[in-house]
Order: sequence, then C-alpha cells, then structure tokens
Amino acid sequence: MAFSSLSILKTFVTSGSAFKIVYTTSNGPIISNITKRVLVLDSSFNPPHFGHAALVKKSILYHFPDQSDVSVSTINTKSVLLLLSLKNADKKTADLGNYSLRLDMIQLLASHISEDYGIACSIGLTTKSLFTEKISAINQEINKPQVKFTFLLGFDTLVRLFDPKYYPNQSISSALKPLFANSSFFILSRNDEKYPQEEQEKYIEKIERGEFKNDIPSEWTRHLFLVRGDGTSLNISSSEIRAMINGGQEKWKKYTYADIIGYITDHNMYV
Repeated sequence: MAFSSLSILKTFVTSGSAFKIVYTTSNGPIISNITKRVLVLDSSFNPPHFGHAALVKKSILYHFPDQSDVSVSTINTKSVLLLLSLKNADKKTADLGNYSLRLDMIQLLASHISEDYGIACSIGLTTKSLFTEKISAINQEINKPQVKFTFLLGFDTLVRLFDPKYYPNQSISSALKPLFANSSFFILSRNDEKYPQEEQEKYIEKIERGEFKNDIPSEWTRHLFLVRGDGTSLNISSSEIRAMINGGQEKWKKYTYADIIGYITDHNMYV
C-alpha cells in the first residue's frame, strides 16, 4: 500500500486529536478554492463494497437545492471524505490491527471514487462516535465557512440520529442544533423489511408537518435530502458480506471491487 496504515493509526491515537485527514488521492486536496461541498461517508467499511460506492455516486450527481452547483459538469465543486471512527456509539473500540486492514481497503475504495468521478477523495479518522461530536471535530480541523458538509446515510442511520437514547440529558432539538447549523444529510432510501420505501418517504414528510413528539423541528427538513435508490443502489451490508465469507459462499465477490476481493482473500479475512 502507499502508506503504513498501522503506523498512521498509532500516530493518530497517540496524538490525542479528535479528527485528522490521513490520506488524499492524487487529484486533491479535499478542499480547493472551488470546493463548495464535502460529501462525508461515515462507515465501518468492514469491508467496503458497491453499496458504499453507490451512495457516494448518487450524492456526487445529486442536484442539491441549497446550492448552485446544479449540473453534473460542476461535480468538481464537491469532494468526498471517507470517515472511519475508532469509536462507535453502540460498540466498544476494536484493536488497531483490525482497523489497519480496514484502512488499507478504504484507500482502495478512495482510489476508485477518485478515478471514476475525477474528484478528490480523502480518508479521515476520528475518535468521536456521535454526529454532533464528529462535525465539531471536523470544523475545528477544517475551518472553511464557505464549505458545506453533507453526511451520506442510509435511512436506518437517520432514524438512529433522532433516537432520544443518545441524548439522555437534553432534548433532540438542543442536542442536534449545532449539527444542523453546520451540516446536512443525504439519505438514500431503499426497500427493506424494517422500513418500506413509502414509510421512509413519509417519515420526512411527518417531520416537515411537525408530527413528531420527540422534539424534531420541522425546519430541519431543509437539511434532509432523501433520494430513492434504484437498481444500482445495492441493498447490501458489510455484515452480510462477512457472513457470506464466513459461510464459504462465493457470491460475496459480486458486491465489491476486484482489488478489495484480492485484499480480503490474501489476508484471509472474515473466515
């Protein structure tokens, strides 16, 4: 690989930093004098797959109504940040050896994104677990008021964002106010057993009408961009791929890139 992922991780952890960009593709930097929006894909990337790539693609080509970069020809006003959190709100911190394997695979994904769309793609590390903490850490490191940060989510993550259990000592509107003041959310909706497509679309409409009793301001919908997925938006998760590999199923290989398949195979991962 182009860098020593384990060394980078150790340096980051010992630095005490809350966020740091550790890699940028050769067509960087992530923020130039024409950059208007950074698309942030915050995931475990364990492993990266075509579902991640589809979400990034949809957001790159999306016509954001809150900004003038409206045509595909101006996608170079956007860049991508692949964000790996060394902590998770629901899980304990894993060992750095595991994260180093993921970091190598994320670099492969970054290269594909950069090559496919001709825009800068960076990898960032953070020790923060909640979106409110992450955007604060990012803004402290990248102090560019003219740049909008847009998190890329699946619908299930949006529901968790508004779950009161993560904000036990304050209201949702109070806890998330700084987040919605500084960032927005691109949500790719897809049919699944838990949240049917129509229910996902109605969820945003209910927020806009002020129907939720858990203190979600209706004006926040101006920062929520829900886009219906299509046949190119694979409804696949990293956990499903790991289960396929562990179960000896070869079909997992159709869900990710050839170089990532090779990396997983060479390192005997998930078996």
